[in-house]
Amino acid sequence: MVSISGMTQVLPLMLLAIQPYLTRPDVDFDVVIDGLKDQGSWLAHEQGVEHYYFVPNEAMAPHQPPYQQGQWFYTDYGWTWKGTHPLSWAMDHYGFWGKHPDRSSWVWTPGKYWLPSRVEWLESGDYFGWRACQLDRFSNPVEPESQRYRNPDEWNFLHKDHIGQPFGPDDLASREKTIALMEEAVPVDHIYQSYRDIPRPGPDPVILSEDPERGELPVIPVTMSLPDLRHQPENIQPDQYFVYRPEFYQDPDGIMRRIHLFLNPRTVPSEEKLKEMFELSEEDKQKKQEMADKFEKRRQREEQHMERLYE
Repeated sequence: MVSISGMTQVLPLMLLAIQPYLTRPDVDFDVVIDGLKDQGSWLAHEQGVEHYYFVPNEAMAPHQPPYQQGQWFYTDYGWTWKGTHPLSWAMDHYGFWGKHPDRSSWVWTPGKYWLPSRVEWLESGDYFGWRACQLDRFSNPVEPESQRYRNPDEWNFLHKDHIGQPFGPDDLASREKTIALMEEAVPVDHIYQSYRDIPRPGPDPVILSEDPERGELPVIPVTMSLPDLRHQPENIQPDQYFVYRPEFYQDPDGIMRRIHLFLNPRTVPSEEKLKEMFELSEEDKQKKQEMADKFEKRRQREEQHMERLYE
């Protein structure tokens, strides 16, 4: 049993140990742009409008479609995704993935605000399914139901016994199984009890406990912010989950401007180009000379006038 005085001494040490992980770092969105420069291409949604989305190339093929290779964790933010791609920290948590209407591939539209995942959930028998989608700030899907459920290829289903474990595409239900599961699927939500009842998307985290039948929750870790992507914290406790979730310097419009500048870099003109830029045309030279001649004639008249006054 620890005495009150002992706790008084231990608490400052505990706070000192976690202090570096209580503040989210600030980074420039150029970090994401630089990391993706060999992974695909940026395209504009409309010609002449600074609004871009990212199209992955073959280099990202092993990690596509999104949310098919990684692990689900349950944290104080709800179901939290950790993907295996080096830029999963950005692409799976900021902005959203979606199917381009004129393309068969997934494309990513970047955003400023972090969420534990960008998916909606279904339940069908002993399986849980999820689909990448655009969410509002309350984690509700933005797209209408007619678009969300019409394509089974956009859905991933995993047996409930594997939720919370690392998995890959081979662990997911086949296309034929997914089609069958979609016929009986229903949206799944749960209530997380904290200082108040909090409705959240996805299955009840009780499925992660050692004895789900008893309805006892597992330890729900508190999300801690890593100061750097390569930082490895020591002595991680079961009630802590460390994730890199920086805040971008730019607002949503600023992010799009950074992409625009990447695609349309500003160049410093050469000395010859500068001379050419500032060199007057023949017409301007003539006008300049005419103006100079006019001022010279006026100066001569004034000089002659002054000389006559003092004769």
